[in-house]
Amino acid sequence: MNHLNKFNGVSSKTSSSNPKSPSLRSIINQCMHFTTKLKEGSFQFFIVGSYARGTQSCKSDVDLLLFVDTYEYKQEIDQKFRAFYFTLHKKLHCTPDLNYPGELISIEEFNNAIEHSITENISSPELLYDALVWSSMLLGPQISITRKEHQLIALKERSLELMEFWRGCVAPNSSLETFISNKNLYSTVHRRILWI
Repeated sequence: MNHLNKFNGVSSKTSSSNPKSPSLRSIINQCMHFTTKLKEGSFQFFIVGSYARGTQSCKSDVDLLLFVDTYEYKQEIDQKFRAFYFTLHKKLHCTPDLNYPGELISIEEFNNAIEHSITENISSPELLYDALVWSSMLLGPQISITRKEHQLIALKERSLELMEFWRGCVAPNSSLETFISNKNLYSTVHRRILWI
């Protein structure tokens, strides 16, 4: 089975067949079951990372991206989401990422991070880092567990705006991947933004 994700005229095809790793169908089923425990219409749920790209191996963890409407609801379900992440990996016999056990993000905090990252008044390099990581996940290959992605269209547009800002004036000579993998860079970038 192939999953197709389209945004802004760009399609990313992901393959669900990799004999070295757990079945993508099994992961999707587990995620769909988890969504029955959430308030209807209050979230958007994606599989991202290597499983969405079709490059997973037997050592890959399952990267999950869960957007919720409000910060309050994020706080309410945080422990439930973390428990699901670790239970999923245990059932699939995968090693979870202990540093980043899934991304649970409220739409309002994402908007706030983007807003503070594309102005001269950025308050912290951590907000810039979060905004870039979340934007790359939102705009990259993904498999949607939910069907109401229209709620994220504005957020995707803001994410594209941030990426253009990043590439245009913040760090034109650095790749996003280099930036994300080297947290020392974002303090440097933060100082540079303050002088733009």
